[in-house]
Amino acid sequence: MKYFFLNIIIFTSSFIFSQTYKAVYKISQLNITDQEKNKQLENFSVLIFSDNKSVYEQLENNPAKAEIPRIVFKNFDQNIKITQTSFFGEGINIKEDLASLNWINLNQSKQINQMKCSLYHTQIKDMWNKVQTVHACVDKSIPVLDGPENYTGLPGLIVELLLPDKKFELTEIKILKNNTSLKEPVNSFKTLSKEQYDRWTDENMEKMMEDMNKREGLKISSEN
Repeated sequence: MKYFFLNIIIFTSSFIFSQTYKAVYKISQLNITDQEKNKQLENFSVLIFSDNKSVYEQLENNPAKAEIPRIVFKNFDQNIKITQTSFFGEGINIKEDLASLNWINLNQSKQINQMKCSLYHTQIKDMWNKVQTVHACVDKSIPVLDGPENYTGLPGLIVELLLPDKKFELTEIKILKNNTSLKEPVNSFKTLSKEQYDRWTDENMEKMMEDMNKREGLKISSEN
């Protein structure tokens, strides 16, 4: 993992929340075969944090797939999160409260390059309602109370995040020269609450399955 020692020196001597911080994470898929690992492209994401707001975006290594990038905007003062995403090519904004995760301090530390990190874990439910454990390593000396994706609520920057199916590793952290004003995603997409989005996707999936079954029925009829 690449890391820049000069950036650590800046952080230890400058504890100013109004500055703009940029963190870059390497994303690795877990639980895949050796053959899949050999074919796996390097994936990275970027987190920008300024004035108690953040914008997180995964960098797409396949430009053809990046027509509607997934962007997560968080406003910690207003306790809101807006996710720009897509469903079968249709852009959507999902607006909801920030995730309230019950992080448990393990009272253990881990050295990652020059960074001494505290270990935490929490539990979440996946889309099948199965309980999964998430592990996080946090550098409390960096005043960025955030991390990749929806994971936040810890007393510092998430340096390493371990999910059941993927791993996020910090590869770069720096203070930008110019302070950045972060805003909600600007687009023409409709905005739904999380509950509305879940209902909307369920309805669309049901409609797609019905259309698929109709097409299969017509195909069987024409063959007979």
